[in-house]
Amino acid sequence: MLSFLLGTATSARGDDVSGTGRDLYHRCSACHLPSGEGIPSAFPPLKNRLPRLAATDSGRTYVVMVVNRGLMGPIQVDDLGYQGVMPAQPLNAAEIAEVLNFIADNLGKTPERWKPFTTG
Repeated sequence: MLSFLLGTATSARGDDVSGTGRDLYHRCSACHLPSGEGIPSAFPPLKNRLPRLAATDSGRTYVVMVVNRGLMGPIQVDDLGYQGVMPAQPLNAAEIAEVLNFIADNLGKTPERWKPFTTG
């Protein structure tokens, strides 16, 4: 499913995974912080948020598209407004799955019924 959502952006990079989810999260932590708590009004928290979003098909599609295509404009997260810019990340499908799984598994509570991201 992830490959389908990413379209040609994935096939342009191939399927080689260049790092683990932890290594890939390092670039995210500059804005979202190593703890995933984010920076109020600038960069939203990822801690405890990703598993909630990934509980639905539309939420899963949303987070994949944010990583792959970026995000600009106002958003609301837990009653706080954010106006930052998230640039598209040059990751292939396997790398996106790895970083999203790392965030969900390591930055907060992961629900028992957590369904990890995959490329198939």
